[in-house]
Amino acid sequence: MLFRSVKISGDARVRYTDAGDVLGDTSDLRARIAFDGKVNDNMKYSTRLSGSFNPSAPDNNNVTTKLDTANVTFDALGLTNTVGRQDVTIGSGIMFDDTLNGLGVQTGALKLYAGKTTGISGTDIKAERMYGAEYGVGARGANLTADYLKIGDKKAYGINGSAPIAKGVTVNADYIKNDTDKARDRKSTRLNSSHNHD
Repeated sequence: MLFRSVKISGDARVRYTDAGDVLGDTSDLRARIAFDGKVNDNMKYSTRLSGSFNPSAPDNNNVTTKLDTANVTFDALGLTNTVGRQDVTIGSGIMFDDTLNGLGVQTGALKLYAGKTTGISGTDIKAERMYGAEYGVGARGANLTADYLKIGDKKAYGINGSAPIAKGVTVNADYIKNDTDKARDRKSTRLNSSHNHD
């Protein structure tokens, strides 16, 4: 039976970002509900519905809802593979925090991604070919990652560090170098607070 084991969970996030002189300050609120189940001991599936509020979005397009993930995950050849529309966060999300239609592979602390971004209907943000990689190490709740991202013809490299400072509160710091003309280097510090319901 396909739905023999289904988990329903959700989360909410309030985020503030200071991206310097190029992009300025931004803030957003996101809420998500997810349905996860097992097909067998080697395969599971995931679907998630999300809603977000971005007060700085142009043209009053600041409230969105979408079915943002629908994928299957299975183990093969010592790799954990996820195929379909999946959530991808590279670093703390400054470099990339969106859904990807494609393949995600993980082995140990190394994550690799390949596919197409989803774009945003009715805007200038179109779906593009995307490749990403992340390698992370952690100790005592703190994490450090080295990140790579290519979307279309644009490339970026970054380092992210995060550490908990209180229950449910994490501080993140990013340094990103990219090959665009407008912003070759970006530094950002952010404070995240989250609360999960299962």
